Amino acid sequence: SVLLALILFTFVNFENQSRFQSNEPTDGASIDGSEIITNLPIEVNVDTDRYFVSGIPDSATLRIQGPQAIIFQTIATQSYTVTTPNLNQRGEGTHTIELQVEGLSDNITWSVSPSVVNLTIEEKVMEEYPLSLEIDDAIDLANGYEIKDPILNIQVVQLSGAASTMEQIDKVF
Repeated sequence: SVLLALILFTFVNFENQSRFQSNEPTDGASIDGSEIITNLPIEVNVDTDRYFVSGIPDSATLRIQGPQAIIFQTIATQSYTVTTPNLNQRGEGTHTIELQVEGLSDNITWSVSPSVVNLTIEEKVMEEYPLSLEIDDAIDLANGYEIKDPILNIQVVQLSGAASTMEQIDKVF
């Protein structure tokens, strides 16, 4: 048992000395760990006045791995974002892109889910439509009540969206 204690003492002493002599600030400073962050919004990097993008999920899940102290600091500061590449350079059409994560330390490895997204970029169109109101004649009103002509506060509405969707709008009521 004395020999086993001596071997353990030598091993631990060697490990501690190698940690203190390291030039790497994260060596021995923290235990590695991982964290999963859910429901992160995806920032769409596109000119929203010019293009309409569909097919992007509402949120992403980020998994980070690295020294526990850096992971804790990353979660506390929330200085990271899940984003698309610059979609203005892609132009109109259907594209497959990889999501990116910005603002993480170089000491952290990460993966994002979904990592690949199929999306469609279309020209954005804004159009105005007159607002109309239709009242169903089949409404059963109680005796003594009648429906009079409605007064609308808004006469015209402005809609915006993908050109292909806007072409399908006939009227707004």
